[in-house]
Amino acid sequence: MENLLKVGDKVYKSVYRRWDKKTVYFTAKVERLTKTLAVLDNGEKVINEVTKDYNQKDCFSTFGDIATKYYIADDAFEQKLKDITNRKIINNWFNSYAFSFAQKEQIFNLFNK
Repeated sequence: MENLLKVGDKVYKSVYRRWDKKTVYFTAKVERLTKTLAVLDNGEKVINEVTKDYNQKDCFSTFGDIATKYYIADDAFEQKLKDITNRKIINNWFNSYAFSFAQKEQIFNLFNK
């Protein structure tokens, strides 16, 4: 039998935003199952049948919008999501912090030894 979704499985979809050239990930959890569908905690319904995307990766299509694909979240995805979150936190901190000239000079000297 195929690898079907079960209650409690974590899934995600990725959406590429062309205007700022970023990929946004939306995660959800399977709340309940019917014979053919899995209902997610965000209210979306996913067809509980494994299909292949254009990269030949296993995925699940959204009911009513066959182009939207959900993937099972594994450890590699969780690590990738954590890295993206850390990168955002670091960038926000550096963009909001006002460095003094002495601090800028120290950073410059550290990188140009």
